[in-house]
Amino acid sequence: LKAGPLPGVWATGPYLHNGSVPTVYELLSPVEERRKVFWTGGRELDRERLGFVSDNAPGRFRFDTTLRGNRNTGHLYPPRGLRHDERLAIIEYLKVLGAEELS
Repeated sequence: LKAGPLPGVWATGPYLHNGSVPTVYELLSPVEERRKVFWTGGRELDRERLGFVSDNAPGRFRFDTTLRGNRNTGHLYPPRGLRHDERLAIIEYLKVLGAEELS
């Protein structure tokens, strides 16, 4: 299986096989820092965390990660986790790759 291109990765959220992580920042975060509930269905770009704004708003759908099949646990790479500054550096790198899409 060939990996997909990184430019525009911010536009493919929510992330993981079940859509249980709303932003790239949370994907790179320890499990305990990931939101348990968020809302999907919006198209407003979250430029800080990369993904889509996932706050409660009319027309959006509630996603509860505590429900069976919706869990967002595991998937922490590297196993030691990443510091806040390391997560932000990765996000800035992805922004540079997708600079045309973000403008």
